[in-house]
Amino acid sequence: MAASRHLSRKIDDERNDGARASGLIVAAAIDVLIDGLILGATFTLGARQGSLLTVALVLGLLFLGLSVATTLRQAEVPAARIIAITGAIALAMPIGAALGATTLRNATA
Repeated sequence: MAASRHLSRKIDDERNDGARASGLIVAAAIDVLIDGLILGATFTLGARQGSLLTVALVLGLLFLGLSVATTLRQAEVPAARIIAITGAIALAMPIGAALGATTLRNATA
C-alpha cells in the first residue's frame, strides 16, 4: 500500500497539468498483477481451467486498458507515453502469472 502511494505521488509530481490519473494507473497495475497471480495459480490446476479464466480476463482487461488510455488522453498525456504506460501495465499480467505458477507449482491439492 505504501509503495502504491509512493508511486502515485511520484507520477503526480512529474505532471504539471494537475490531472490525477496516477491513482487509476497504480490501481490498474495492481489489479492486473493480482489477476496474473490468479491466472498462474489456475494453470497449475489444469490447462482447461486456465484457458477459461484467460478468456474471461482478456475481456475485462480490454476495457481496463481502454479506460486507462482514455483517462490519460483526457489528461493530455502524449500518445507515446500512453502506449508505454498501458504496455507496462500489460506486462504485470505475465509477471504475476509466472509468480503464481512458480509459487503453487509444488503445492498439493
